[in-house]
Amino acid sequence: MPTQTLEQTPVMTHYRFSVVDYYRLAEVGILDWEARVEFLDG
Repeated sequence: MPTQTLEQTPVMTHYRFSVVDYYRLAEVGILDWEARVEFLDG
């Protein structure tokens, strides 16, 4: 008899970047220092 499995939907969580996180993203090259970014709800 086949076993029936249910696939779980991954739970997505939001992460709020701090100012320190933002600067770190630029330092490691993920964001360009000259890139225009928009902070929403903060």
